[in-house]
Amino acid sequence: MKNHSQYPEISILLLNYEYDSIYKYDLCIKNAIKSILDQTITAFELLIISESNNSEKIRKILLLFNDKRISHIIVKEREHFCAYEGIKQAKGKYICFANPYVACMKDRLEIQIAHMEENDTIDISGICLSSYLSNMELIKVMQLCGPVLYWPSIIIKQSVLQEYELLFKKKMHMSAICHQLEKNILNKNEKAFSILNTAIFSYKLEFPSDSTNFDPSCVDQIKSIKNQKNGHYDPDFLSGLLDSIPCSRTRHPMNTRTSKRTQVSDTIRILVICPHLEVINPFVSILIREINSKEYAVNYGIDVFWAMKEDYDIIHIHWPEMFFRWRPPVDNDVERLSDCLRKWKQKGTKIIYTRHDEDYHYSTNKPVTKKMFDLIKRESDAIVHLGEYSKRETMKELNISEQINAVIPHHIYDTIYNNNIEKAFARDILNIDKNCIVILAFGYFRDREENLLVKEAFEQLDVENKFLLAPSWENNEIIPEGNVFLGDGKVDENMLPFCFAAADIVLIQRLKILNSGNLPMAFFFNKVVVGPDTGNIGEYLDEDTNFSFDCNETSTASEALYKAVARINSGKPVNNEKFVRENWRTAQIVEQYRSLYQSIASIRQ
Repeated sequence: MKNHSQYPEISILLLNYEYDSIYKYDLCIKNAIKSILDQTITAFELLIISESNNSEKIRKILLLFNDKRISHIIVKEREHFCAYEGIKQAKGKYICFANPYVACMKDRLEIQIAHMEENDTIDISGICLSSYLSNMELIKVMQLCGPVLYWPSIIIKQSVLQEYELLFKKKMHMSAICHQLEKNILNKNEKAFSILNTAIFSYKLEFPSDSTNFDPSCVDQIKSIKNQKNGHYDPDFLSGLLDSIPCSRTRHPMNTRTSKRTQVSDTIRILVICPHLEVINPFVSILIREINSKEYAVNYGIDVFWAMKEDYDIIHIHWPEMFFRWRPPVDNDVERLSDCLRKWKQKGTKIIYTRHDEDYHYSTNKPVTKKMFDLIKRESDAIVHLGEYSKRETMKELNISEQINAVIPHHIYDTIYNNNIEKAFARDILNIDKNCIVILAFGYFRDREENLLVKEAFEQLDVENKFLLAPSWENNEIIPEGNVFLGDGKVDENMLPFCFAAADIVLIQRLKILNSGNLPMAFFFNKVVVGPDTGNIGEYLDEDTNFSFDCNETSTASEALYKAVARINSGKPVNNEKFVRENWRTAQIVEQYRSLYQSIASIRQ
């Protein structure tokens, strides 16, 4: 008998199988691990169990997390043996299963374990699959009989699980195994089984589809699996059930919404102008996934905009150049866009524009792209600004009384990146001296003037042991002198947090800019920032912790860098991370967008 005082309260088995490559596997598993490490309960062990053929990928991902509670177990057998191997090595009083494509609320484990501790007869708990699935047509076709728990929601006492350990050696999907486990426990003692309310869960499933609705074609597939003998579904039907639903759906806690939109007909339908979720900047993809819910059905695409075959309450534009898939538009394009926007508005659809830029950075025909940007600003029912500067300038320029102008800041990337990487560890990974003052210039250099700015500022900085880290330098003609690392423009997504963690100062190298994602990223990693005194950026560079330079006098950039070095050497705490966690967390920004959607959807023509 194990003495559990020597062991963690709960063992979390994160089961990793290499699924189809169309899934964003790396991003999903990092989200899943982060949601586990962020749990309010800390007495746990996380056993990441993977097959040998994807163990190297898992190992690289684990480099991002420096946590002694994590162990990596490699098995050679097929997927149904992963859980079995984890159960054998688990030390916790409780065991739960985790899915790489599922993230849960921070207090999920604490609440669920407290529920089981208060009711000592409960041996297994979880949420009912029929409660989890919000599509009533699917539930009707399934004809669910009896309690069927969604397997990543299950927590079970290890003492009970030992009795059924051999179940996990069977050649079945985890959902089918757990369904059999539930039936055995329920038949033995009905009080040992507990179905929890979905209010304590917030699952985020990642599916590669433009559709946010259940695909009716899956209904026929489900019907074909039906066991005609008893009119219900064989347990093996549950195998891969959720994997067959081509949608991205987030379940939110119950009773936390102020919205009264609970009926399907009251769902706000939103089309985001975005070709796919694999765009370089994750700003939009994060918002799409986090906002999408029962009350806010968020779709994305470009062709659907031009086709006008579907109905939407709101069309949300972020980058106008996406209408033409980054191809610089010509005059006819702008006329076609104007006509299409007019027809959408005649249908009662509202237009929202989040203003990221003043113009298309890579335009070869500035008059036409400016015409496109001006069109979208004029036709928008609401314009979202990432700072007060943008709002002031837009309202002065347009002066449209019925147009809503709202400031919603740039969210931090707290849902996809880990900012707890130690500086020394990051520098070991990047092979940078621990004693250097590291200046990071991140992101693409858009023109040679930006390369020259960084080169001159770095060379004029009279500081010993300075180091320039510019992963996307991509200019072989302009080379700064000194201790530098100049990359070729391509930065592995897994290396991004290491670059910011290794830095002391983040230098925003833009001369003409309205916003920069490097600012919230640098603040999130609690780095001192040096940037231009223009656009929305200058508002946050307070000259106490963060410093600005004059875009018209590039020599001031080295002066700003010197102030930043002095600020670091002063030893005073940097509170940038505290600021963004209080004001720019993704959850906060998502709620602000939802409120805007509610407000603008309620306005009638």
